[in-house]
Amino acid sequence: MSEKNPVRLAVIGAGAMGRNHIRFVTEEPEAELVAIAGAFEGARTTAEAAGVPFFTDPAQMMDEVKPEGVIIATPNGLHLSVAREAVKHGIVPLVEKPISDNLEDAQAFAAETGELVEL
Repeated sequence: MSEKNPVRLAVIGAGAMGRNHIRFVTEEPEAELVAIAGAFEGARTTAEAAGVPFFTDPAQMMDEVKPEGVIIATPNGLHLSVAREAVKHGIVPLVEKPISDNLEDAQAFAAETGELVEL
């Protein structure tokens, strides 16, 4: 285990992929699950089982919990809007694939974040 504090991560989207990420984060000694956000109240049970706060609004979660990173496992069409919100909050997003249903929007996001991406 690292001498550093664990990386504080939140998961946004608690469907099948989100639950996998939640498990991976909770099993990783150098990571700490700090919150779960989901559009459906059913995800509250997942958060309660993990012992972390649940939010239906990812922006509110980012404001209140201030994770260092978020794993975005929402439906594909929501990936970029949530990723943009994370960047706006100064939080590093890990986005499930595909990053977008729209190539131009994915390229715009890459340009917005200052990353050089070959698509």
